[in-house]
Amino acid sequence: MPRYEFVQGTSSKFWQIELEGSAFTTTYGKIGTEGKATTKSFDSADKAQKEYEKLIAQKTKKGYVLAEGDAAAAGGAEPQERIAGLEKETEGANDEHAERFLFRPVVTFDPEKGLTQAGRGAAYALRLEDPYDAGIDEFLALLDALLADPRVSELRGLVLGCWSSPMDAGDEEIYPRLLASKDKLSALSALFIADAIQEETECSWIQLHDWGSVLALPALEHLRVRGNGTPRTPLASATLRSLCLQTGGLPRETAQAVASASFPQLEHLELWIGSDGDYGGTVIPADLAPILSGKRFPKLRYLGLRNAQNADPYAQAVATSPILGQLEVLDMSLGAVTNLGAEALLASPALRKLKRLNLHQNYLDDAMRKKVKALGIECDVAAGNAEEDDYGDGDVYRYISLTE
Repeated sequence: MPRYEFVQGTSSKFWQIELEGSAFTTTYGKIGTEGKATTKSFDSADKAQKEYEKLIAQKTKKGYVLAEGDAAAAGGAEPQERIAGLEKETEGANDEHAERFLFRPVVTFDPEKGLTQAGRGAAYALRLEDPYDAGIDEFLALLDALLADPRVSELRGLVLGCWSSPMDAGDEEIYPRLLASKDKLSALSALFIADAIQEETECSWIQLHDWGSVLALPALEHLRVRGNGTPRTPLASATLRSLCLQTGGLPRETAQAVASASFPQLEHLELWIGSDGDYGGTVIPADLAPILSGKRFPKLRYLGLRNAQNADPYAQAVATSPILGQLEVLDMSLGAVTNLGAEALLASPALRKLKRLNLHQNYLDDAMRKKVKALGIECDVAAGNAEEDDYGDGDVYRYISLTE
């Protein structure tokens, strides 16, 4: 049954159609629901076929696209999941729970219903109704129910929501359960750890333990982690293609662990640098030297150094590094890039080889924005939510996207 989806702004809908002889059944509704089904019959199979094709054409014209799982089936083989544009899914970090993960709709897991949409490509999220009253025991019960579901081998995306409040403990009980069931999780290619929003906990309160241990999951290609915590297990995976670490302040020990990791297939690396000296943020550009050399991750095509309060030194480091020559996308959005950082980037001939430069939310003046736009590549230099204050003390304070 082909499934089409439409996601734009606050609209998130699906539509699917199944043709059988001289009739077809359409099912439609909001992504994450079972939807409403209607059946229509025709005088002949030929008329049903023509109307079937007509409706699909109408939906695609309106912007509906074939859902990834169905697109794979239509091609006769399962292609690698696309990751271009993946960073757009993380731009609302800490504001709203993920509704899409790896371009898949996210369905909240209900043990009574089970994983009914896992085979259709949906990702499932484990969420507590009230993390203040409930806690890790209730969350583990949800996880155990998911792992016991007969369809768990079809699950390709898993989102771990808030397991307690504050989230300063508990995840050390989650990872062993996942690894003990890794044979069941043979299709799990995408994992999001700590999809918790500000109403539930501050990002800096999320203290993670050995999250790197989940890299032992056999099919894992995409890992997104929110919060602080340096992995104890050396980071290594022969399958990982994208890694996103979202922090209010990135510890240098975590950055160094990533910079020494073995990820031969890594294409997308997204590090949220955060505040300098606050919320655990101790990383400096030198900690990323192995990454910027271009030798650590030879397949890297997207590098995101996002949400950086002290962004200019990172821009300067990238501008003079070999990595710039191999990238398709450089993303320094959601931070505090100023004219100083932009000038350093513009001085590098390799910058013009990029397909896209993202500086969305920045502190550039109008003249610098014009210079960046004149590069001849796709650029986003919109000021976004950039704000400056001096509070009367003479120091300029520049705000970044994820802070407290």
